[in-house]
Amino acid sequence: MKNEPIDLNDYHKQQSARLAKEISEQPLVSSEAFTKQVKRLSSKSRRQS
Repeated sequence: MKNEPIDLNDYHKQQSARLAKEISEQPLVSSEAFTKQVKRLSSKSRRQS
């Protein structure tokens, strides 16, 4: 295996493009469902702290 340096900028550009594509393909969420999900994640986060 070659020890070639990795250009992190290119890596992160590719990763960002992949994530943006993945997110844009997800269905839209209603405001009620979004609020419910935020509350659930918030309480889960508080329990872990």
